[in-house]
Amino acid sequence: MISGLLSQVLVAFTIELDNEFEHRMPHRTARGPAAHSGRGPWLVSLPMWQNYLRWLPDGADQAKLVNLGGLKRWSYVEDDGVTLTRAGRAANKVWTGLPEEIEARWEVRYGDLTPLRAALGEHPDLPWALPVAGPSRVDRPVWTRGLGPDLPGRLSQTLQAYARDYERESRLSLAVSANVLRALTPDGVALRDLPVRTGVSKEAVSVSVGFLERVDCVTVVARVARLTEKGQKAQAKYRRLVGGERDDRLRAVLKGLLADPEKLRQGLTPHPDGWRAHPPYTAVTRALLADPAAVLPRYPMVSHRGGFPDGS
Repeated sequence: MISGLLSQVLVAFTIELDNEFEHRMPHRTARGPAAHSGRGPWLVSLPMWQNYLRWLPDGADQAKLVNLGGLKRWSYVEDDGVTLTRAGRAANKVWTGLPEEIEARWEVRYGDLTPLRAALGEHPDLPWALPVAGPSRVDRPVWTRGLGPDLPGRLSQTLQAYARDYERESRLSLAVSANVLRALTPDGVALRDLPVRTGVSKEAVSVSVGFLERVDCVTVVARVARLTEKGQKAQAKYRRLVGGERDDRLRAVLKGLLADPEKLRQGLTPHPDGWRAHPPYTAVTRALLADPAAVLPRYPMVSHRGGFPDGS
């Protein structure tokens, strides 16, 4: 499944970049060392910058890709939503050049990334980062900014193209199908186990399970989620559709990047002052570092909570 491999590489890159942004940018969070620090804006992830903040004061038409109300509350923009605050300007300064810096680290760690760039598709009509979305299928807006110049932009555009193809054939989004639906069974899985099984946050799990309940694919009894007959058919369809993804060159390059757990750990290990290193996220972080290729999400869950790729 190429879309799953693409997702894992994109999430690994985004987490490494987000960890570095968090370390360099004064900010506040709900938990961890920066909880209620008052030292800066609420911490957000790369997609908020790629799809919106980097374009200001131009780019107001891209507000639907992000949580604009959140960016106002979190002190990145003010007034009309296209004016950067002092904190927003400081954040832009930290983000600018950071994708290239992380890509340079990957060049040292993994070797020449030219084969990866050459294998990625060209989809200039799609955003440079995944838009904020709920569990339902995404209406992907027309994008006028062209081909992403950095690696996460190219990975994101190629992944969105696969999602667009998948969602032409499926009533369920790839985000829900590839993560929670994939991990469930008819016998049932405890809700508390799903964040580690899927690599996405408990908040993203809760939203996904709730959606699957509403469409009769899942039943939840005593905090255990079970696939219904309809859910089993949807899961089988997911496996059939992603199993039909064909691009041997891209698959081989992606599998090569994910093959060495130690190299992945180097980028996924959070700074000691990072939120991923502290409760309640430590269980998923430990599982991720123990077996990165097994735990990295099969599709990013870019939520309204700040755009983090695991839905946090």
